[in-house]
Amino acid sequence: MSKALVVDIPKSKPLLIAPSVTQTFDLGQKEIPYWDGCQVGTYPDSTQVRISGVDGQWTLGSKHTKWGDAKLLPPFVYRELEGDFTIQVHVKDVAGLAEKSRTSSEAGIMIQAGEQFNSYINNTVLTGWNLGNLARSIGYQTHQEGNNGTGLQFFPYIQIQKIDDYFFLRSSQDGITWIDLPNTPFLRSDWRGQKLRVGLYQIATNNQEGYGLFEQVKIWQ
Repeated sequence: MSKALVVDIPKSKPLLIAPSVTQTFDLGQKEIPYWDGCQVGTYPDSTQVRISGVDGQWTLGSKHTKWGDAKLLPPFVYRELEGDFTIQVHVKDVAGLAEKSRTSSEAGIMIQAGEQFNSYINNTVLTGWNLGNLARSIGYQTHQEGNNGTGLQFFPYIQIQKIDDYFFLRSSQDGITWIDLPNTPFLRSDWRGQKLRVGLYQIATNNQEGYGLFEQVKIWQ
């Protein structure tokens, strides 16, 4: 019989990092509001990478981006955080949703171990293969996944909460009632003490074009 997971609840309520809702941003500008930085591949033109922020909404898009290839990395905007935190966002729109067409484009939250783009956690929307909301943990000798099988009826609110070495990945229909994604939480003791990049990403594999439209980005720490 497996042991129940027990984690300590923080004694003090974490503070909400105030979002930027009035500034604008387009890829190519030197400074990005709200976030500490953005990550793209070395060939952003050939992969049609776009990152834009207007009035608190963020749109990330690309074509034929790939995991683990520095030339073709997916667009990723992030804050650099240490310690425990919670990030959540409303995924307002994704590629194929209006046309009711499933695609291989992903859009969601990513946690990355610094500049190690082969070590990450995703809570994402992937309508292809009828996955819907997908949880993924990737690293050295680590590959874990779980999904809720909702396809185009995915839950549009997604969240990752870090407590010590555990990462709780959840989805919600309304942003109020949250459900843990299958096969989570993820344990990442290999990240202990590291500064993590925490933010939003989009990837479009299989030579497809995709995008994600995000709003109501909230980070507590």
